[in-house]
Amino acid sequence: MDDPMEQVGRCLVSCLRMAADGPSSSTRTPVDLGRPPPQALLAGARAHRISPFVLDALRASDVDNPTLEAGLLEDQRILASAQLRTALDLSTLGDVLDREGVPWLVFKGPVLAHLAYRRPGRRRYDDLDVLTPPAAFPSAVRALEAAGFVVLDQNWHLIRREGRGQLHLIHPDGGMVDLHWHLLNRAGVRGGFSLDIDGVFERSRATHIDGMPIRTLDPVDMLVHTCLHAAMSGAGRLLWVRDVEGLVSRLAEPWDAVEGRARSWRAAAPVGLMLERARRILGAEVPTGLTHRLFGSRLRARIDRLIDRGWPLEMTTAQMSPATVWAEVQRDGVSRLIMAATRRGARRPLALVQGRRHATGAIMLPTGTQGDREAFLRDVEMATL
Repeated sequence: MDDPMEQVGRCLVSCLRMAADGPSSSTRTPVDLGRPPPQALLAGARAHRISPFVLDALRASDVDNPTLEAGLLEDQRILASAQLRTALDLSTLGDVLDREGVPWLVFKGPVLAHLAYRRPGRRRYDDLDVLTPPAAFPSAVRALEAAGFVVLDQNWHLIRREGRGQLHLIHPDGGMVDLHWHLLNRAGVRGGFSLDIDGVFERSRATHIDGMPIRTLDPVDMLVHTCLHAAMSGAGRLLWVRDVEGLVSRLAEPWDAVEGRARSWRAAAPVGLMLERARRILGAEVPTGLTHRLFGSRLRARIDRLIDRGWPLEMTTAQMSPATVWAEVQRDGVSRLIMAATRRGARRPLALVQGRRHATGAIMLPTGTQGDREAFLRDVEMATL
Protein backbone atom coordinates (compact mmCIF):
# COMPACT_ATOMS: atom_id res chain seq x y z
CA MET A 1 0.00 0.00 0.00
CA ASP A 2 1.26 3.46 -0.89
CA ASP A 3 2.36 5.77 1.88
CA PRO A 4 -0.24 8.57 2.38
CA MET A 5 2.41 11.25 1.79
CA GLU A 6 3.34 9.62 -1.50
CA GLN A 7 -0.32 9.63 -2.49
CA VAL A 8 -0.63 13.30 -1.55
CA GLY A 9 2.58 14.22 -3.38
CA ARG A 10 1.56 12.50 -6.61
CA CYS A 11 -1.88 14.06 -6.41
CA LEU A 12 -0.54 17.59 -5.88
CA VAL A 13 1.82 17.28 -8.84
CA SER A 14 -0.99 15.91 -11.01
CA CYS A 15 -3.17 18.90 -10.06
CA LEU A 16 -0.45 21.25 -11.27
CA ARG A 17 0.19 19.25 -14.44
CA MET A 18 -3.45 19.13 -15.48
CA ALA A 19 -4.00 22.87 -15.08
CA ALA A 20 -5.13 24.69 -18.21
CA ASP A 21 -2.44 27.32 -17.70
CA GLY A 22 0.19 24.84 -16.60
CA PRO A 23 2.61 22.56 -18.45
CA SER A 24 1.88 21.28 -21.94
CA SER A 25 -0.74 18.58 -22.42
CA SER A 26 2.00 16.02 -23.08
CA THR A 27 3.03 16.21 -19.42
CA ARG A 28 -0.46 16.12 -17.89
CA THR A 29 -1.45 13.11 -15.82
CA PRO A 30 -4.84 12.01 -14.44
CA VAL A 31 -5.69 13.20 -10.94
CA ASP A 32 -6.96 10.61 -8.46
CA LEU A 33 -8.40 12.80 -5.72
CA GLY A 34 -10.17 9.84 -4.11
CA ARG A 35 -7.07 8.04 -2.81
CA PRO A 36 -5.22 10.50 -0.53
CA PRO A 37 -6.76 11.14 2.91
CA PRO A 38 -8.71 14.43 2.51
CA GLN A 39 -7.18 16.16 5.51
CA ALA A 40 -3.67 15.19 4.41
CA LEU A 41 -4.40 16.45 0.89
CA LEU A 42 -5.72 19.76 2.23
CA ALA A 43 -2.68 20.13 4.50
CA GLY A 44 -0.37 19.40 1.58
CA ALA A 45 -2.13 21.90 -0.69
CA ARG A 46 -1.79 24.56 2.00
CA ALA A 47 1.84 23.77 2.79
CA HIS A 48 2.77 24.00 -0.89
CA ARG A 49 0.39 26.97 -1.42
CA ILE A 50 -1.40 25.45 -4.40
CA SER A 51 -4.97 25.17 -3.08
CA PRO A 52 -6.47 26.84 -6.21
CA PHE A 53 -5.03 24.11 -8.44
CA VAL A 54 -6.40 21.36 -6.20
CA LEU A 55 -9.80 23.07 -6.12
CA ASP A 56 -9.89 23.18 -9.92
CA ALA A 57 -9.02 19.49 -10.08
CA LEU A 58 -11.67 18.63 -7.50
CA ARG A 59 -14.34 20.49 -9.45
CA ALA A 60 -13.32 18.68 -12.65
CA SER A 61 -13.48 15.26 -10.97
CA ASP A 62 -16.35 13.03 -9.86
CA VAL A 63 -15.10 12.99 -6.26
CA ASP A 64 -17.62 14.27 -3.72
CA ASN A 65 -15.80 15.56 -0.66
CA PRO A 66 -17.57 18.54 0.94
CA THR A 67 -14.99 18.88 3.72
CA LEU A 68 -12.08 19.12 1.31
CA GLU A 69 -13.97 21.50 -0.96
CA ALA A 70 -14.92 23.75 1.97
CA GLY A 71 -11.30 24.02 3.06
CA LEU A 72 -10.10 24.80 -0.45
CA LEU A 73 -12.85 27.40 -0.92
CA GLU A 74 -11.81 29.09 2.32
CA ASP A 75 -8.23 29.26 1.00
CA GLN A 76 -9.54 30.79 -2.21
CA ARG A 77 -11.44 33.47 -0.31
CA ILE A 78 -8.33 34.36 1.69
CA LEU A 79 -6.28 34.53 -1.51
CA ALA A 80 -8.79 36.80 -3.26
CA SER A 81 -8.94 39.12 -0.26
CA ALA A 82 -5.14 39.35 -0.08
CA GLN A 83 -4.88 40.12 -3.80
CA LEU A 84 -7.47 42.88 -3.57
CA ARG A 85 -5.73 44.42 -0.55
CA THR A 86 -2.34 44.23 -2.26
CA ALA A 87 -3.69 45.99 -5.35
CA LEU A 88 -4.96 48.86 -3.16
CA ASP A 89 -1.65 49.05 -1.29
CA LEU A 90 0.25 49.12 -4.59
CA SER A 91 -1.78 52.08 -5.79
CA THR A 92 -1.16 54.02 -2.55
CA LEU A 93 2.52 53.14 -2.39
CA GLY A 94 3.12 54.00 -6.04
CA ASP A 95 1.59 57.44 -5.62
CA VAL A 96 3.75 58.15 -2.56
CA LEU A 97 7.04 57.04 -4.11
CA ASP A 98 6.32 58.76 -7.41
CA ARG A 99 5.66 62.07 -5.62
CA GLU A 100 8.95 61.64 -3.75
CA GLY A 101 10.79 60.89 -7.00
CA VAL A 102 11.97 57.48 -5.74
CA PRO A 103 12.59 54.82 -8.43
CA TRP A 104 10.87 51.55 -7.53
CA LEU A 105 10.18 48.08 -8.86
CA VAL A 106 7.66 45.43 -7.88
CA PHE A 107 8.79 41.80 -7.83
CA LYS A 108 7.83 38.36 -6.51
CA GLY A 109 4.16 37.66 -5.65
CA PRO A 110 1.82 39.87 -7.68
CA VAL A 111 4.21 40.20 -10.61
CA LEU A 112 4.71 36.44 -10.81
CA ALA A 113 0.94 35.99 -10.65
CA HIS A 114 0.48 38.17 -13.73
CA LEU A 115 3.56 37.15 -15.72
CA ALA A 116 3.93 33.43 -14.96
CA TYR A 117 0.22 32.49 -14.85
CA ARG A 118 -2.54 32.94 -17.39
CA ARG A 119 -4.97 33.10 -14.48
CA PRO A 120 -3.35 35.37 -11.87
CA GLY A 121 -5.95 34.42 -9.27
CA ARG A 122 -4.30 31.04 -8.84
CA ARG A 123 -1.02 32.38 -7.49
CA ARG A 124 -1.04 33.00 -3.74
CA TYR A 125 0.78 35.96 -2.21
CA ASP A 126 0.29 37.74 1.09
CA ASP A 127 2.27 40.94 0.75
CA LEU A 128 3.83 43.38 -1.67
CA ASP A 129 7.57 43.30 -2.39
CA VAL A 130 9.03 46.61 -3.61
CA LEU A 131 12.66 47.37 -4.46
CA THR A 132 14.27 50.82 -4.40
CA PRO A 133 17.90 51.76 -5.11
CA PRO A 134 19.93 51.74 -1.86
CA ALA A 135 20.60 55.49 -2.09
CA ALA A 136 16.84 56.18 -2.24
CA PHE A 137 15.82 53.70 0.47
CA PRO A 138 15.83 56.15 3.44
CA SER A 139 13.71 58.63 1.46
CA ALA A 140 11.26 55.86 0.57
CA VAL A 141 10.93 54.78 4.22
CA ARG A 142 10.31 58.30 5.46
CA ALA A 143 7.85 59.14 2.68
CA LEU A 144 5.80 56.01 3.34
CA GLU A 145 5.78 56.68 7.09
CA ALA A 146 4.53 60.20 6.42
CA ALA A 147 1.74 58.68 4.32
CA GLY A 148 0.61 56.45 7.20
CA PHE A 149 2.65 53.29 6.73
CA VAL A 150 4.24 51.93 9.92
CA VAL A 151 7.64 50.22 10.09
CA LEU A 152 7.07 46.98 12.00
CA ASP A 153 10.73 46.06 12.42
CA GLN A 154 12.11 47.43 15.68
CA ASN A 155 15.15 45.30 16.48
CA TRP A 156 17.74 47.73 15.15
CA HIS A 157 20.63 45.85 16.74
CA LEU A 158 19.68 42.69 14.80
CA ILE A 159 18.87 44.64 11.63
CA ARG A 160 22.29 46.34 11.64
CA ARG A 161 24.20 43.21 12.68
CA GLU A 162 22.70 41.14 9.87
CA GLY A 163 22.71 43.98 7.34
CA ARG A 164 19.05 43.39 6.52
CA GLY A 165 18.08 44.13 2.92
CA GLN A 166 14.46 45.00 3.67
CA LEU A 167 12.04 46.43 6.21
CA HIS A 168 8.48 45.27 6.86
CA LEU A 169 5.82 47.98 6.74
CA ILE A 170 2.09 47.85 7.28
CA HIS A 171 -0.56 50.20 5.94
CA PRO A 172 -3.18 51.52 8.39
CA ASP A 173 -5.76 49.48 6.45
CA GLY A 174 -3.80 46.29 7.12
CA GLY A 175 -1.76 45.64 3.98
CA MET A 176 1.81 44.36 4.32
CA VAL A 177 4.72 45.77 2.30
CA ASP A 178 8.27 44.42 2.24
CA LEU A 179 10.39 47.41 1.22
CA HIS A 180 13.76 46.22 -0.14
CA TRP A 181 16.99 47.92 -1.05
CA HIS A 182 18.45 44.57 -2.18
CA LEU A 183 17.00 41.37 -3.62
CA LEU A 184 18.65 39.27 -0.88
CA ASN A 185 17.88 39.99 2.74
CA ARG A 186 20.86 39.04 4.92
CA ALA A 187 24.40 40.28 4.37
CA GLY A 188 25.70 36.80 5.17
CA VAL A 189 23.75 35.44 2.19
CA ARG A 190 24.42 38.41 -0.11
CA GLY A 191 28.15 37.92 0.33
CA GLY A 192 27.99 34.60 -1.52
CA PHE A 193 26.52 36.19 -4.62
CA SER A 194 27.15 39.20 -6.84
CA LEU A 195 23.86 40.88 -7.71
CA ASP A 196 24.08 44.24 -9.47
CA ILE A 197 21.08 46.26 -8.27
CA ASP A 198 21.90 49.21 -10.55
CA GLY A 199 21.86 46.79 -13.49
CA VAL A 200 18.53 45.39 -12.34
CA PHE A 201 17.01 48.88 -12.52
CA GLU A 202 18.64 49.65 -15.87
CA ARG A 203 17.23 46.46 -17.40
CA SER A 204 13.79 46.77 -15.79
CA ARG A 205 10.66 46.59 -17.94
CA ALA A 206 7.21 48.13 -17.83
CA THR A 207 4.10 46.05 -17.21
CA HIS A 208 0.69 46.30 -15.53
CA ILE A 209 -0.85 44.81 -12.41
CA ASP A 210 -4.62 45.11 -12.24
CA GLY A 211 -4.43 47.96 -14.74
CA MET A 212 -1.77 49.88 -12.82
CA PRO A 213 1.47 50.62 -14.71
CA ILE A 214 4.56 49.49 -12.83
CA ARG A 215 8.14 48.45 -13.51
CA THR A 216 9.55 45.05 -12.68
CA LEU A 217 12.58 42.86 -13.37
CA ASP A 218 13.41 42.01 -16.96
CA PRO A 219 12.52 38.41 -17.99
CA VAL A 220 16.03 37.01 -17.46
CA ASP A 221 16.52 38.72 -14.08
CA MET A 222 13.07 37.54 -13.03
CA LEU A 223 13.75 33.90 -13.85
CA VAL A 224 17.20 33.92 -12.25
CA HIS A 225 15.95 35.71 -9.12
CA THR A 226 12.90 33.46 -8.80
CA CYS A 227 15.17 30.40 -8.87
CA LEU A 228 17.64 31.98 -6.46
CA HIS A 229 15.00 33.11 -3.97
CA ALA A 230 13.31 29.69 -3.99
CA ALA A 231 16.61 27.86 -3.42
CA MET A 232 17.68 30.20 -0.61
CA SER A 233 14.28 29.57 1.02
CA GLY A 234 14.82 25.79 0.90
CA ALA A 235 13.04 25.04 -2.40
CA GLY A 236 10.36 23.31 -0.35
CA ARG A 237 7.14 24.48 -2.02
CA LEU A 238 5.56 23.31 -5.23
CA LEU A 239 4.33 26.88 -5.77
CA TRP A 240 7.92 27.99 -6.34
CA VAL A 241 8.47 25.16 -8.83
CA ARG A 242 5.30 26.25 -10.63
CA ASP A 243 6.60 29.85 -10.72
CA VAL A 244 9.79 28.67 -12.41
CA GLU A 245 7.93 26.47 -14.89
CA GLY A 246 5.58 29.33 -15.77
CA LEU A 247 8.46 31.72 -16.42
CA VAL A 248 10.32 29.10 -18.46
CA SER A 249 7.25 28.47 -20.63
CA ARG A 250 7.04 32.19 -21.46
CA LEU A 251 10.75 32.88 -21.86
CA ALA A 252 11.52 34.54 -25.20
CA GLU A 253 15.16 35.36 -24.46
CA PRO A 254 17.93 32.87 -25.37
CA TRP A 255 19.05 30.41 -22.72
CA ASP A 256 22.59 31.70 -23.12
CA ALA A 257 21.36 34.94 -21.54
CA VAL A 258 19.92 33.06 -18.56
CA GLU A 259 23.11 31.08 -18.05
CA GLY A 260 25.21 34.23 -18.41
CA ARG A 261 23.11 36.18 -15.90
CA ALA A 262 23.18 33.32 -13.40
CA ARG A 263 26.97 33.15 -13.66
CA SER A 264 27.41 36.93 -13.42
CA TRP A 265 25.37 36.83 -10.19
CA ARG A 266 27.46 33.83 -9.01
CA ALA A 267 24.12 32.03 -8.71
CA ALA A 268 24.53 29.28 -11.31
CA ALA A 269 24.22 26.39 -8.81
CA PRO A 270 20.95 27.47 -7.12
CA VAL A 271 19.47 28.38 -10.51
CA GLY A 272 20.44 24.96 -11.82
CA LEU A 273 18.81 23.28 -8.83
CA MET A 274 15.45 24.99 -9.36
CA LEU A 275 15.45 24.50 -13.12
CA GLU A 276 16.12 20.81 -12.54
CA ARG A 277 13.20 20.64 -10.08
CA ALA A 278 10.90 22.34 -12.59
CA ARG A 279 12.03 19.96 -15.34
CA ARG A 280 11.59 16.82 -13.23
CA ILE A 281 8.34 17.68 -11.47
CA LEU A 282 6.43 19.71 -14.07
CA GLY A 283 8.20 18.91 -17.32
CA ALA A 284 9.61 22.42 -17.83
CA GLU A 285 11.34 22.65 -21.20
CA VAL A 286 14.87 23.27 -19.97
CA PRO A 287 17.66 22.55 -22.48
CA THR A 288 19.45 19.23 -22.07
CA GLY A 289 22.70 19.62 -20.18
CA LEU A 290 22.00 23.16 -18.92
CA THR A 291 21.40 22.19 -15.31
CA HIS A 292 24.58 20.09 -15.22
CA ARG A 293 26.58 23.03 -16.56
CA LEU A 294 25.05 25.32 -13.96
CA PHE A 295 25.86 22.89 -11.14
CA GLY A 296 29.47 23.06 -12.27
CA SER A 297 30.40 19.45 -11.58
CA ARG A 298 29.09 15.97 -12.16
CA LEU A 299 29.53 15.15 -8.48
CA ARG A 300 27.25 17.98 -7.37
CA ALA A 301 24.63 17.01 -9.95
CA ARG A 302 24.83 13.39 -8.73
CA ILE A 303 24.42 14.45 -5.10
CA ASP A 304 21.44 16.58 -6.08
CA ARG A 305 19.77 13.60 -7.78
CA LEU A 306 20.35 11.38 -4.72
CA ILE A 307 18.93 13.98 -2.32
CA ASP A 308 15.98 14.64 -4.61
CA ARG A 309 15.17 10.93 -4.72
CA GLY A 310 15.48 10.54 -0.97
CA TRP A 311 13.47 13.62 -0.03
CA PRO A 312 11.29 14.62 -3.02
CA LEU A 313 9.81 18.01 -2.20
CA GLU A 314 6.31 17.09 -3.37
CA MET A 315 6.13 14.32 -0.76
CA THR A 316 7.01 16.35 2.30
CA THR A 317 5.65 19.35 4.14
CA ALA A 318 8.64 19.56 6.48
CA GLN A 319 10.14 23.02 6.84
CA MET A 320 13.60 21.51 7.23
CA SER A 321 15.03 18.34 5.70
CA PRO A 322 18.29 17.35 3.99
CA ALA A 323 16.69 18.53 0.73
CA THR A 324 15.86 22.02 2.03
CA VAL A 325 19.28 22.46 3.65
CA TRP A 326 20.96 21.29 0.43
CA ALA A 327 19.04 23.93 -1.53
CA GLU A 328 19.82 26.71 0.96
CA VAL A 329 23.59 26.18 0.86
CA GLN A 330 23.98 26.08 -2.93
CA ARG A 331 26.78 28.40 -4.02
CA ASP A 332 29.05 28.52 -7.06
CA GLY A 333 32.38 26.89 -6.25
CA VAL A 334 33.26 24.30 -3.64
CA SER A 335 34.74 26.76 -1.14
CA ARG A 336 31.60 28.94 -1.14
CA LEU A 337 29.43 25.83 -0.81
CA ILE A 338 31.40 24.65 2.23
CA MET A 339 31.31 28.13 3.77
CA ALA A 340 27.53 28.37 3.28
CA ALA A 341 27.04 24.91 4.79
CA THR A 342 29.16 25.89 7.79
CA ARG A 343 27.15 29.07 8.29
CA ARG A 344 23.90 27.15 7.94
CA GLY A 345 25.00 24.56 10.49
CA ALA A 346 26.00 27.24 13.00
CA ARG A 347 22.84 29.32 12.64
CA ARG A 348 20.67 27.62 15.28
CA PRO A 349 23.39 27.15 17.94
CA LEU A 350 24.47 30.77 17.47
CA ALA A 351 20.89 31.96 17.87
CA LEU A 352 20.60 30.01 21.13
CA VAL A 353 23.86 31.44 22.45
CA GLN A 354 22.76 34.98 21.59
CA GLY A 355 19.31 34.39 23.06
CA ARG A 356 17.53 35.15 19.81
CA ARG A 357 14.07 33.87 18.95
CA HIS A 358 12.90 32.90 15.48
CA ALA A 359 13.85 35.70 13.08
CA THR A 360 10.24 36.52 12.20
CA GLY A 361 9.50 37.42 15.81
CA ALA A 362 12.95 38.67 16.79
CA ILE A 363 12.99 41.35 14.13
CA MET A 364 10.04 43.09 15.80
CA LEU A 365 11.46 43.10 19.35
CA PRO A 366 12.29 46.71 20.25
CA THR A 367 16.05 47.11 20.73
CA GLY A 368 18.33 50.02 20.05
CA THR A 369 17.47 53.66 19.66
CA GLN A 370 16.36 56.11 17.03
CA GLY A 371 20.06 56.73 16.48
CA ASP A 372 20.58 53.05 15.64
CA ARG A 373 17.74 53.22 13.14
CA GLU A 374 19.20 56.31 11.48
CA ALA A 375 22.64 54.69 11.42
CA PHE A 376 21.18 51.69 9.59
CA LEU A 377 19.46 53.91 7.02
CA ARG A 378 22.68 55.90 6.56
CA ASP A 379 24.65 52.67 6.06
CA VAL A 380 22.21 51.60 3.34
CA GLU A 381 22.32 55.00 1.64
CA MET A 382 26.13 55.07 1.69
CA ALA A 383 26.37 51.43 0.49
CA THR A 384 28.45 50.33 3.48
CA LEU A 385 26.41 47.23 4.35
